[in-house]
Amino acid sequence: LVLRLCGLKRMPTDRTVVNWLKQFTQRSLQALIGVNSNLLYEQIERLGLSRLTIDVDGSVVQTGKRVSWAFRGFNPHHRKNLSYYPLLFHLAQTGQILRLKNRPGNVHDSKGAEGVVRELIHELRGRFGRRMVLEFRMDSAFFQRRILNLLAREGCDYAIKVGFWHW
Repeated sequence: LVLRLCGLKRMPTDRTVVNWLKQFTQRSLQALIGVNSNLLYEQIERLGLSRLTIDVDGSVVQTGKRVSWAFRGFNPHHRKNLSYYPLLFHLAQTGQILRLKNRPGNVHDSKGAEGVVRELIHELRGRFGRRMVLEFRMDSAFFQRRILNLLAREGCDYAIKVGFWHW
């Protein structure tokens, strides 16, 4: 599938892919994100979904020692290892990733979430209109006044776990 999608006759080596990725600039990365989003949204339109359920969570990605922007952080099994802690937005109905925000490993689960949630809501509303029901599922790290206000203001449904120690 990858070969056919990229128009290749054989699979490139890891080194070739790394060298290709190193050539990316912010402009080319944004263009790739746009193409990916359009392909994904076309699939969603074909499915005829009446609501989009978006699961939001962070995930630890262990890195090597020479990787920039990686830090020691929350990694319960390997606390001393450097890592990234990307914030993932999955479409629950299909399992596809709608958005990913890469972050260093030493940040709180919800860091930067409000801005990404806002951007994603506006992008989805622009593509599917306000009639498309958007619902978010998040863990207790996202139970914050600013996120709750944003979801309510935008008319989104949500289920967020409540951390007892704050309430």
